[in-house]
Amino acid sequence: MQTLTLIDIRNIVSRGDRLEIKIVERVKTSAINRAQPLLILPFFKEDPLICPAITITDYIERTKELRGMENRLLVSVKKPHKAVSAETLSHWIKKTLQDSGINVSYFKAYVHH
Repeated sequence: MQTLTLIDIRNIVSRGDRLEIKIVERVKTSAINRAQPLLILPFFKEDPLICPAITITDYIERTKELRGMENRLLVSVKKPHKAVSAETLSHWIKKTLQDSGINVSYFKAYVHH
């Protein structure tokens, strides 16, 4: 969850056939002086409806006015539309799974250490 909440839209680059998402801030589980994650999402042009790269690109465009000066990828739908925490993202995922009929007592979106 932490990695997803650290995504900054200024660090998402489209390379034609893929999105590259560089995580600049240190992830909690990363060792000091280690390279931070680089997420690569290829465009799945065969079926755009299930393509994560297209979904992210569309989401950024559709939330442009909502986010204002906020540069984090994931923003709250409630004012003041700030970046969401890992805990909030965890709740969103759990609710989506629950609404999809998945027994969330067996599947945890976020593990507290």
